[in-house]
Amino acid sequence: MKPFPTTNSHVRNSSRPQRIGVALTAVVVAILGLAFGAGITLRDVTESVQQRLYGDPDPDFGQARTVASDRSETISIEVLLAPADRGPGECLIGRSDWRGPTADGSTGVTGQMVHCWFDGPAVAWADPEFRIVKPSDRFGFVMEIPIGPIGGGAVALVGAVYQDVESITVDFGDGAQYTFNVVTADGWFAAILPDGVADIDRLDGTLVNKIVALKLIDIEGRVLATITPETVGP
Repeated sequence: MKPFPTTNSHVRNSSRPQRIGVALTAVVVAILGLAFGAGITLRDVTESVQQRLYGDPDPDFGQARTVASDRSETISIEVLLAPADRGPGECLIGRSDWRGPTADGSTGVTGQMVHCWFDGPAVAWADPEFRIVKPSDRFGFVMEIPIGPIGGGAVALVGAVYQDVESITVDFGDGAQYTFNVVTADGWFAAILPDGVADIDRLDGTLVNKIVALKLIDIEGRVLATITPETVGP
């Protein structure tokens, strides 16, 4: 089975050290798997790419609200949603913090990523006329977000699923699994992958064991949808 494209990732479940019920309160996603290291922030990298692909990121920071978050002993990530300054769209803003030694001797790295949808809301179910027609309609998007210095950081998964999804199980290409609870009422999630699950490329900070499937599970443990790269596109 082919992996999810790196520009569209998903999260959750672990047959190696299991970590179920990740504390999520703020989630953010961007259609780019972006990392930041010492001296380079996610915002720097994202803006340079988005200016070519989408135009200048243009969120209204004053109206941003936290939609998901997760933290471990040394890492935290927070995701915020804000209206776009232009057009009817929305922007996702991601902030993360990594506490540990870096190449330049500093003890922490923080960064921000921004991704804007200028033609409408970030998720389809924000439309009051939205209806579930097929199981995959419950899936919004998922992304892998490298955190911390390249070669010594971590990876978080962020995204959104429909509100009746209680948890997500993520299958990785090397056979690893990771499950986490989606604890936000509107389906946004963020999950920092444990070391035993994430196999991180030390050259670019992305996952070597790519995501190959996501199972969206309801409160009674029923699988509502299985999302694969074939489900979401080429």
